[in-house]
Amino acid sequence: MLLRVVAYGLVGAVAGVAVAFAVIILGYAVLWVWVFGDDTWPESATQALLIVGYGAGLAVFIGAIWLAIQSRPR
Repeated sequence: MLLRVVAYGLVGAVAGVAVAFAVIILGYAVLWVWVFGDDTWPESATQALLIVGYGAGLAVFIGAIWLAIQSRPR
């Protein structure tokens, strides 16, 4: 079981980083095109975007670990 958790954890870490980057980049694009444009950005928008992106990556990582624990043979 430990090997499965480690393997899923590695996959979850890679997928979590990819999801975090995707969420942050997509969030920046949406905010730039439809909300702020070329105006100055408030610092809170950047902080909120980073928190959401890192949270999404962490959720994917935790989900991968949870799947590893739940998929054990019974």
